[in-house]
Amino acid sequence: MPQTREEQREYNRQYYQKNKEKLAEHIKQYYQENKEKKAENMKQYRQKHQEKAAEYIKQYQQTPQGKKVRRISQWKRKGLIDSDNDNYESIYNHYINTTQCENCDVELTEDRYNTSTTRVLDHSHITGQFRNILCCACNNRRKEDNF
Repeated sequence: MPQTREEQREYNRQYYQKNKEKLAEHIKQYYQENKEKKAENMKQYRQKHQEKAAEYIKQYQQTPQGKKVRRISQWKRKGLIDSDNDNYESIYNHYINTTQCENCDVELTEDRYNTSTTRVLDHSHITGQFRNILCCACNNRRKEDNF
């Protein structure tokens, strides 16, 4: 029998390698037999920790990564960028690093509500193709010209 922690780890690793299929089958069988019980436990856990999860999400959305994920998700949901498109990173980086409107050179702002200088992602409503980063005023003028 292994004596040290390292010996125990090595023994466990070798045991796992020898019995990988048997262990996988055991786990699969256990899951099938206890599916309802596990579902009920998860439901109770989520209810018990609902406030903690909501607070975590709220804090995460304030981080740079959280803001990025949320913004890209909004773009996808609204059809501003194609869901099959893989260049979200480059579009987002261009969006974040653009400080001047690419049409009228006004300084762009990040506002909670849209103002004339709010930074927006301009796109074709027909193809969904990304075009520019504009101020809200230029984007609205472009929409009026296209319709």
